[in-house]
Amino acid sequence: MITNGVGSVLRQIRKGRGESIVEVAKATHTSPASFTKWENDQTIPSERSIRKLAEYYNTDPLELLSVAYPDKYAQRA
Repeated sequence: MITNGVGSVLRQIRKGRGESIVEVAKATHTSPASFTKWENDQTIPSERSIRKLAEYYNTDPLELLSVAYPDKYAQRA
C-alpha cells in the first residue's frame, strides 16, 4: 500500500475541511465507493476526476496530479 499516495492527500484535505466522503462525492459527481477506494489507495482517480476534485477543493490540480501520476506530472529538476 502506498503511504503518501494521492489517497492520503485527498483524505487530509477532506478531513481538514470537516467533510464526509458522501458530501465530497455528491459535490463532485462521484460515487462514495469510488472516493473510498481513492482515499485507501486501492485505485487512482482519473486525471479528469482529479481536476474536478482540485476545482472543488480550490487547489492547483498539478499538486494532486503530480502525486497521482508522478511520471507524467512531477517537476523535473
